[in-house]
Amino acid sequence: MTAIDARTRTVRTDTARIPFDYLIVALGAEPRTDLIPGFGPPAFNLYDPDDVERVAARIRTFREGRILVAVLGVPYKCPPAPYEAAMMLDDLFRKRGLRDGVEIHASTPQPMSLPVVGAAGCAQVEGQLAGKGIRFTANRKVMKVDGSSLVSDGTTIPADLLIGVPPHRPPVVARESGLTMRGEWISVDPATLRASIDGIFAIGDVVEIPLANGMALPKAGIFAEEQAKVVAAQITGEITGRPQPAPYDGHGYCFIEMGSGQASMVQGDFFATPAPAVQVTPPSAEAYQQKLEFERTRLSSWFAAT
Repeated sequence: MTAIDARTRTVRTDTARIPFDYLIVALGAEPRTDLIPGFGPPAFNLYDPDDVERVAARIRTFREGRILVAVLGVPYKCPPAPYEAAMMLDDLFRKRGLRDGVEIHASTPQPMSLPVVGAAGCAQVEGQLAGKGIRFTANRKVMKVDGSSLVSDGTTIPADLLIGVPPHRPPVVARESGLTMRGEWISVDPATLRASIDGIFAIGDVVEIPLANGMALPKAGIFAEEQAKVVAAQITGEITGRPQPAPYDGHGYCFIEMGSGQASMVQGDFFATPAPAVQVTPPSAEAYQQKLEFERTRLSSWFAAT
């Protein structure tokens, strides 16, 4: 897709103009490495599939030194993922008998690991990191990347292997759509996901939905999945004359793999007032199995015909 023309109710692609009666904008969010000066090889982007393959090869030969998993800017998709990556690295090097020679650090520019879950939930996540010997640093605002090192507030934080999470931004097509924006993201009615122009909806990472405490709904796949169901039901209801469905309620969850066959769940009501009512469950083998089942069912339904 190259453009959305709300006035003529068409979308443009490289090869055609396609008219619509209803449009669901689900263009996601793009990792923007260009917003972090110097970010590139030899550092690795945790959210780039090709870089993940390359960092996997690097990790296979890594025997000692410092690994830094760094959130370089916000927002970004799947907020627990950087900490999950750090804990899975811890588990891998323990299994290889190399953990004593490997330092693992995790950092974020935010005041705590997962601000949307609140202080208690963050304490649990950060406690898990500390228990595994992973050093966590909050409020680390990165000015630039220098090779495998970070420069923050004029101080260089050296590393032998840097795995970074760049800030995310909406695609140009979304920004130039003519729809009302909330900051850089498409603004929608939180209950219906309707955008500012009749017949156009937006879901998932491309939108920003404010929460009662002033934060934004996290950018996570489970929210896009549930929003899609609400939007689909609204459109079919309008076409068939059926009653409108229940509104989108902001409930959601995700998993944090902790290593050693354990996982935690982050779950709750993100639309609760005066703040999201979210908890982080203690790590368990049961949650890990639920995570595997979650992955299996999605992959099966998405790619069964391929």
